[in-house]
Amino acid sequence: MLRNSLSRLSTDPNPEDVLGHLLVELVSYADASVGHIFIYDACPNTLNLKVRCHDGQVFWTPAEDEPILFQSPIPIEQTAIFTQLSAQPRLAILNQHEFEGNLWQGVPEWLQAKGYQATSCCILIVGERPFGLLAMAFARPVTFHLVEEEVILALAQQIALVIQLTLLSEADKQKAIVREQERSAQERTAELAKANDALRRSIAHLTTTESLQLFLRAVLQEVFQTSSDIHAAAVFSYQPDTHTIQMLELVLNGEAINIATDPRAEVYRFPVPSETAGDWHMLRPERRIVWIDIDDPVLNPTPDAIAWHKHQGHQLLNVIPCLLVSNPWDFRISLHHSPALQRGSN
Repeated sequence: MLRNSLSRLSTDPNPEDVLGHLLVELVSYADASVGHIFIYDACPNTLNLKVRCHDGQVFWTPAEDEPILFQSPIPIEQTAIFTQLSAQPRLAILNQHEFEGNLWQGVPEWLQAKGYQATSCCILIVGERPFGLLAMAFARPVTFHLVEEEVILALAQQIALVIQLTLLSEADKQKAIVREQERSAQERTAELAKANDALRRSIAHLTTTESLQLFLRAVLQEVFQTSSDIHAAAVFSYQPDTHTIQMLELVLNGEAINIATDPRAEVYRFPVPSETAGDWHMLRPERRIVWIDIDDPVLNPTPDAIAWHKHQGHQLLNVIPCLLVSNPWDFRISLHHSPALQRGSN
């Protein structure tokens, strides 16, 4: 039995599966009716039910008819036997006439109601560090031979080792989470620094360029510095007198396009009625970034625009409103080429 348990410990990648298997093995060997493993948490100094076994089955929550104490952390100051066994590990046995005053509140009544006539417990310890408490209940009075006690304590030692491995695995998970959080924070810091640099350069362009067109072109070219997924960027102006939208500046792959003469800009060469641009009608009341999927757009741009985007190989449109106080002035569209690009937060 010990050889089989050790083999399971070395081959099963899931410590909790091994923990349940060992508990079933131990309860079966001891001919107990039920078995419970309580994990020791040193920080609040409590014991918490981890797993229980009944009729050869493993359960990870307390049974409804078990003492209510099992459903929450149990203070060590209410568990004198834990301190005693930590100092002197052994198998402690109590038969029915010894229950009163030696068990947790509500446990003697539960044992009596279930017809259990004895209980035993031992510390789960590795070296000098306690990891928990193993408790079993029996339907008959209990006495063990020395060799039987040694086998039970040996199995309990294996359980303690598995708990130690489980806690180490959890610690590794927490370290991995911290590392991922640190990596994300560093990436976010780098993105903010890049955006801050772009903002500084845009302000510099505003103070040095001689025309609005050159400034808008410089800003769009800065957009390309923020992401390698951007294929095109444009600025459109809304004309309230005519209720039309007109492209003011277009940059493709970092190259400024002459809208008046370049064939690639022909579809946007003339003003477009604003009522035909579904994205524009959403921008005005929402006043937030809108993402549009070219393959399945919720709010279609004009049919000619969709055809143009598909011809260019665009996958997503990122439409950003630019407002002066409450009046729409223009909006910029960033056209993303990568199909794998995920939508950012608004």
